[in-house]
Amino acid sequence: MKNKYIMLISSFVLSTISSIVFYVFFGERSIFFRTTLVLMLVSIILNIIYFRDNISQQLKRGKYSRIKLIESFAVLFFSIALLSLVKSFDLNFDWTARQLFNLSPESKTIISQIKTPLTITVFSYDDNTDNIKGLVDYAEKLGKRYESSNPKMIKLFTTDPIRDKSKAEEYGIRQNGTIVFEMDGRREYVAPNLLLETFSQGEISYKGETIFSAVIDKLNNNKEVRISYLTGHGELDFDSSGLGGYDGIKKMLVDRRYNVSAINLDHYPDIPKETDVLIIADPRTELSPQTYQSIESYIQKGGNILYMVSRNTIADINFLLMKSGFIFLPNVAVDPGRVAKNSGEFSIIPTLSPKSEITLLLKNKKQSVIFPSASVVYSLPEELSDTNHIYDIRPLAKMSQYGFGETSFATGMYTKDDKDITDIYCLAISSIIANKTDLEDQRRSIIFGSTEFIDNARLYTGGNAELFINSVDFLLRKDLKTTIAPKNEDLSQSVPLPEQTRVIVIVVVVWILAWLIACVIFLLKRKNKVKKQ
Repeated sequence: MKNKYIMLISSFVLSTISSIVFYVFFGERSIFFRTTLVLMLVSIILNIIYFRDNISQQLKRGKYSRIKLIESFAVLFFSIALLSLVKSFDLNFDWTARQLFNLSPESKTIISQIKTPLTITVFSYDDNTDNIKGLVDYAEKLGKRYESSNPKMIKLFTTDPIRDKSKAEEYGIRQNGTIVFEMDGRREYVAPNLLLETFSQGEISYKGETIFSAVIDKLNNNKEVRISYLTGHGELDFDSSGLGGYDGIKKMLVDRRYNVSAINLDHYPDIPKETDVLIIADPRTELSPQTYQSIESYIQKGGNILYMVSRNTIADINFLLMKSGFIFLPNVAVDPGRVAKNSGEFSIIPTLSPKSEITLLLKNKKQSVIFPSASVVYSLPEELSDTNHIYDIRPLAKMSQYGFGETSFATGMYTKDDKDITDIYCLAISSIIANKTDLEDQRRSIIFGSTEFIDNARLYTGGNAELFINSVDFLLRKDLKTTIAPKNEDLSQSVPLPEQTRVIVIVVVVWILAWLIACVIFLLKRKNKVKKQ
């Protein structure tokens, strides 16, 4: 029996010492550390069983309290070992309503495609005058999720730029909380304030996963995406702010690490060949011959275009639209069967096509889009198509059977008559036009009959933002499953403040001390009772 006792105690001591050594040299996620923790748990359980079944019955009552004290310590060591084992597997639970720290399948796909090692370094220091602690905690916790998803390829580090000045100077750190992503000598910097956005209504949107995954995707593919939007003809101003502005959609594209810039073809005769997508959004004045020629040349070379039209868009844009497989006549879409009251106006809720990869993801998520105003658009008639090309034209959003396009919209009285557009209910269409002799030689285009659905007031209404981003990804020929929307959440529910952390630590310490004091008191009382007897 004594040999068993010595063997059990020795196994516990040996596993404890081994776990400490493996933790110091190999880290908490090494297989050696986890194995010794499991052995420690087993030895503790065996020791408890042995003490209860073999020793406690043979000891005098005065010594029974000692057994209870030993059992108390055994339970304490068991709890510590079990928590260490759980922590080594990073089994963190996300209690937030929108699952801020649970990575989406899209992010996991990007992480699984990493080809070379990636390091994420958070540069931060404690500063009472700098209200950045919450964002740093958010970034670190999110970074741990990325690291645990692919620990072989992703490593997370936290560095104090004041203590480690040489590294801060090497990376050119100037702002507390800066996050640096590095892969194969290439670096991407993310300022902490980009991780969230506060709206005028007090709503907060957390964009950490959106930005983290976009940065990783860019580094992994080693290609910069360039998006240009046409200016100089009364188009949408993507730098305008306020509820009626459009800088929100530009910020969303920049968050995805795209190079977004304006282009005026009256000043610059050619569209740069590096341009991946050209946005032509609601031109109101006539385009010059030079502008037409530049856009036509871009289309013929396989350029991808995103068109947006409204009742006020110039009809001459059809010269370009026809080359992309579309036709547009100025009109106002009216649909008594698919309307919703929205901010005092009646908006159209179009039916999304289940056959397009652009809208399929929205359909699966049961998300609707809302067009505050729209115009009917339709595909190019077959007799006008180019016989040397193959056309794959698909509707994205449709009205109901009761919808029509009002062409006499100046009066504001919308009644269906013979002059209106009927039997064609599309509000958004996509097209792929490929050369018959070389199907890889193709150009992609999308036309939206609405512009207001992505203004700052309505961008995050329903699936509006996702529809636009999916469309951009379609034009970029990217996997549309990489669309990751920002999440609206109260961050304080998931990341404790420093004061809350101290309270938690105090509670844990007090609980342990109370347990030990109770055991000592119990031991002393049992001793006194035995002496009296």
